Amino acid sequence: ANLKGLDEETVYNEISTDIRNLEAFYEQKISGFVFPFGTYDESAFRILKECGIQYARTSGDTHGFALQSDLLRFKPSFHHADADIMSGIDR
Repeated sequence: ANLKGLDEETVYNEISTDIRNLEAFYEQKISGFVFPFGTYDESAFRILKECGIQYARTSGDTHGFALQSDLLRFKPSFHHADADIMSGIDR
């Protein structure tokens, strides 16, 4: 589900139910998350923490390689189809 615009209870239920289902299926703890459709709001980060999530991938690229301090708001360096990826790697 697109989490943006949903009330907090619905977001919590969507995330926690998916975590439980994935943990049951894979028989291991789920610690990462990717935002559906790349959309989120600030309450989603608090809910992820409550659900035990340690890192989450957001949308957008940094075009840099600096270490990120907030892993719940992780942004990748480049998208694999980014036209600038090779020049970015060369930097």
